[in-house]
Amino acid sequence: MEQTGIGSAARAAQRTSVIKRLLPLVGSSVMLLWLFSRFSLTELINAFGQFQWPLLIPLTWALVAFTFLWDSLCLRRLFSQGTEPIDYGVVAHARGLSYLFAVVNFSFGQGLLAFILSRARGIRFAEAAGRCVVMAYVDVLTLLSVGLMGASFSSDPRIRYMPLVAGLALASLLSVVAVLKVFPGRAIPRFRQSPLGDAARLLDWPWSEIGSLAGLRLVYFSGSILYLWTALWIAGFAIGPLVAISVLPIIAMLEGLPLSIGGLGTRETALVLLLQPPHPELLVAFCLVWSGSFISGRMLIGLISLWHPRSRQWLTLRHQERPGL
Repeated sequence: MEQTGIGSAARAAQRTSVIKRLLPLVGSSVMLLWLFSRFSLTELINAFGQFQWPLLIPLTWALVAFTFLWDSLCLRRLFSQGTEPIDYGVVAHARGLSYLFAVVNFSFGQGLLAFILSRARGIRFAEAAGRCVVMAYVDVLTLLSVGLMGASFSSDPRIRYMPLVAGLALASLLSVVAVLKVFPGRAIPRFRQSPLGDAARLLDWPWSEIGSLAGLRLVYFSGSILYLWTALWIAGFAIGPLVAISVLPIIAMLEGLPLSIGGLGTRETALVLLLQPPHPELLVAFCLVWSGSFISGRMLIGLISLWHPRSRQWLTLRHQERPGL
């Protein structure tokens, strides 16, 4: 009976692993099929001739380079909290290597990032993953705050519900943090191993550290907002800066979910639903150039990181230990 139970648990874990690996492929396929059902292939091909799409490729690669370098700086600050500063080159290598694997599976890429930095920092994998969760919560708080500010000052009817949605989401997240502040269950082992236990790590940080990290992430997302506003202008979509500030946080949060391959399909669907263009094929054509350039840029960084001599050491250790995410 015991062996049967172990075998069933192993099969269930294997099915879960397969589903996690296939979900990004299925998600991207479903969203792209839905988008392509709204217009013909001929209309999509003709849309590429209506804007200077070659200009978007170097612009997107510049965004990839900026986000890579600045994200590495944020991670360096994150993993230097309470200890001596970690080497920037090690962090950048870990971030670049995670890009390559995150294209296939977002969770695996993040897990590899936490694993490499845990070994480089000499801490437990769970602690490294917890620090990454802290940055994810700071990201959400920053994005919701930025989106709320942009939508509150904009009169564009397309985002008239954004202040309400962003405000409720921000209030809910802050309420969770407030509850965790007084919740005695943080000392319970089962609770500490749950996602809420990871979130509780945020409360153990000094406010100065959280504010400093939030400031770094604000610069990180500001680069993406500036890119979105500029790229949409090149593609012929003249939106106001406040609309870009309101829309980008939603796209960034959706891209952070493991629902697509490198955000392919996610950003296209989100922009079409949020901006409601009269000719969605033009916006989808723009997004396909954006997605293709973005994914290829990150894969190039990942391949360069993979060629680094340090990669063999990290990947060998990762294969031997296979820590859970």
